[in-house]
Amino acid sequence: MQDTLKLMVVAPGSIYSTFDTYNYYLDGLGQQDDISDLWGFAFHNVIEYHKLGREGMYNTYGIMYGDETHDIVRAARELIVEIVLRKPDALLFIDGSKFPPVLLEEIHKLRREINRNFIVACYATEAPYINDIIDKYAVFYDVLFVNDKKDAERRNPNNDRFIFYLPHSYSETVHYAGDVDDKYNKDVFFCGTVFPERAKILSDVDWTDIDALLCGTWALTDDSEYNKIKEFGVVSDSGLPNYEVAQYYRGSKIAINMNRTFGWTPKLDLQHIEADLAYSVGPRVIEAVACGAFVLSEPRPEITDIFGESIPTFTTGKELENLIRYYLTHEDERIAKAKQAYDIVQGMTYNNRSKFVADMLLEAIKTRRLTEVTNG
Repeated sequence: MQDTLKLMVVAPGSIYSTFDTYNYYLDGLGQQDDISDLWGFAFHNVIEYHKLGREGMYNTYGIMYGDETHDIVRAARELIVEIVLRKPDALLFIDGSKFPPVLLEEIHKLRREINRNFIVACYATEAPYINDIIDKYAVFYDVLFVNDKKDAERRNPNNDRFIFYLPHSYSETVHYAGDVDDKYNKDVFFCGTVFPERAKILSDVDWTDIDALLCGTWALTDDSEYNKIKEFGVVSDSGLPNYEVAQYYRGSKIAINMNRTFGWTPKLDLQHIEADLAYSVGPRVIEAVACGAFVLSEPRPEITDIFGESIPTFTTGKELENLIRYYLTHEDERIAKAKQAYDIVQGMTYNNRSKFVADMLLEAIKTRRLTEVTNG
């Protein structure tokens, strides 16, 4: 039986936040003894590369050839060639919602054509916010990991399919407690996409005399709410790389986590989901706590299951403001809860999660080989 794995990890390129997840898993998987060969392919980075080539031709020679469709086709072709040449035992797509379905269809055809029955797997990182999209793509995956426990149970109610809950993690090289430069010291820090429900909460907080930094993408925020928050001088209109977010987590007295209730339709229209569809802790909570931060969060069942009272929760802007002002003046309580949460999160690393991923991929390969022998 096979006991080592040649693994190719495929991900959206650096224009997506899941590129951090891709890089962290590449690092974690690279530390697993049962992975004999590992490499990555950042799909949309290749698209961007070809786009730059087309623009360079136009700027230099005045010749414009092709369009974005051609760039996607080139990237898909390069991925197919990589599979044929390097012969992986398994492909692992990170955030499998960003790839053309026709590409996944061609990969399945390729398996038959080259008579190499490699495993196609995916870590769907945005369940349950884009379930319509995940459902559409799930048929192409032999193994599916999802980031929400309740969603995994829905997809695998009898626990007899290769569908698993893969919790969010932290990187030991990026998310760790320690001292930082004074410029990262804040009373309150938040980073993320400001979906409408998040903007409502933030705009209901009176930020007077609170040294806060609220940064991220505000394109989905109503102008009146955005302007109301901006008047306090706490808004940053740009996102931050994950390593710098970690610096603010280490330096801030309070980190805010707000849950999503918005996702995307297959046509990329914004759609609201019911809050009770989501069960699990989001990535920001795990990363912030691993950096030693004291976290205030909207409620989520798994937050209570894992962290108990070490992460106080709020449901409105006024509740959030009251908690902020209370814990800014009760330092001992704040530090004690942060330490309690920090102790709890230890071990929730990409390295440890990668061991589970590698084990399940190998198990899927062995199961498939047994089935082939039985049917043969």
